Amino acid sequence: MNRNERVLEIVRREGMNYSDFARRIGVSKHQFSNWKNKNQSVPEKYLVAIIEQFPDVNARWLITGEEDSGEDIKKIQTFEEYKERFERSYKETIEMLKSIVEDKERIIKLKDDVNKDLREMMDVIKTLREKK
Repeated sequence: MNRNERVLEIVRREGMNYSDFARRIGVSKHQFSNWKNKNQSVPEKYLVAIIEQFPDVNARWLITGEEDSGEDIKKIQTFEEYKERFERSYKETIEMLKSIVEDKERIIKLKDDVNKDLREMMDVIKTLREKK
């Protein structure tokens, strides 16, 4: 199951329609339709939104498609230990996803800056050629 299929599975499990789910995670119906029709992969920033809006979703499964093994849970003795580990894991996952989104945004900005510099260089070259 790919990332888009896992998101659609969450919609199904939650018993929601696509429009309500899209609105809840802050995405347009058109964008969600692109994911549903597999025209685009669900971006990481929306995985963060899904995990924040639906805390019962297994973050590891949503991101990677892998289920937790449960071995760590067997070692937990009390509910409080489980709760603390869950909250710590949840926060770490959110931070990791936010970091991925920030990295991608920095890369996009760098690409835009490089493109701007290249356009300026092309304008200079064009001007120099015209002066010859």
